[in-house]
Amino acid sequence: RSKLKSFLFALTASVCLWVYVVTVVNQVGTDTLYNVPVTFVGADQIRADSNLAITDGLESTVNLKVTCSRATLTKLSGGATSNVTVLADVSRIKKAGEYNLDYSISYPNGVSSSGVTVARNPKTIPVTVERFTTRTDVPVKGVFNGSVAEGCYESPMECTPRELTVEGPESVVSRISYAQVVMEETGLSETLTQMVPFTLVDENGGAVESEYLTVTSGGVVLGTVEARQP
Repeated sequence: RSKLKSFLFALTASVCLWVYVVTVVNQVGTDTLYNVPVTFVGADQIRADSNLAITDGLESTVNLKVTCSRATLTKLSGGATSNVTVLADVSRIKKAGEYNLDYSISYPNGVSSSGVTVARNPKTIPVTVERFTTRTDVPVKGVFNGSVAEGCYESPMECTPRELTVEGPESVVSRISYAQVVMEETGLSETLTQMVPFTLVDENGGAVESEYLTVTSGGVVLGTVEARQP
């Protein structure tokens, strides 16, 4: 009787364990991981080797619809964030252009890719890669947009520095004609010196803007120049 009871207890425990594994651990579920950020591998390498940089697509994200066991699903999703990493390799890019990059998915420890089925959206990552260039001779031109007091007259504005160094995407830098400084003052009766913001403009006077432009003089990043209006 004692052996029979032990056998029945062991059998019951085994059945319960089997039911738990089948109904809970191995139960298949589906969830979507939204807005998983893309990490670009090799961006520093192409900048150092070929002076190339990604100018569009750096903030890309993907949605991953994953199907796997419930136990695995809890490891992939951390509430508002996911525990997976999306990697796109740009190290083999050698010239400027538009690319659609394949990407790989890295899972957290304890999760095998063979146990996860994924539907990707989008399937590739569109990026724009541009060659960066540097101009060291962008002239600074001053414009006095104001008036002087009676009996006074203004001479041409003097700006320091006279030239700026601009670094950025080749397609943007090539459009720059000069840096424009505008000083506004009414009834000016004596020489005025101010630190004034500048605007990079094209040959038609239109502003040339890009978040990837860096303006320096003597190795110092600038946002203003010294303008002296005699």
